[in-house]
This record gives sequence, C-alpha cells and structure tokens, in this order.
Amino acid sequence: MLALTLNGYDGIASLKLAQVPAPEPRPNEVIVAIRAASVNPVDAKIAQGYARSRMELKFPHVLG
Repeated sequence: MLALTLNGYDGIASLKLAQVPAPEPRPNEVIVAIRAASVNPVDAKIAQGYARSRMELKFPHVLG
C-alpha cells in the first residue's frame, strides 16, 4: 500500500510517499479503503521532533 512515512526529524522534508506492507487486522478490527487523506499541524510538529520525549518512533514511521 502507498503511505506517507516519516524518515527523520527534518520537518516536512522528511515526509516521503513509500510502498509499505498492508496492515493485518487484529480481532474486532477491519481494514477500510481510504480515498483521500491529509497532513495536519500535529503531523508537522511530530516531523520537527517536538514529540520525541513522548513518542519513541522507529523510522520509517507511517503517520496516522
């Protein structure tokens, strides 16, 4: 599947479109088809590293 990934803390420049494996639903979950998505201000702050002390991310990280 195509996903927006965060590849470091260099701000918006570290966001890249990439092919990633589709997620596997766990019990009581479903997969839905997405036709449109957006990046919000919180995503931009995460890309700049503002949440490092609260969130430990492994790169590449799929936002959302």
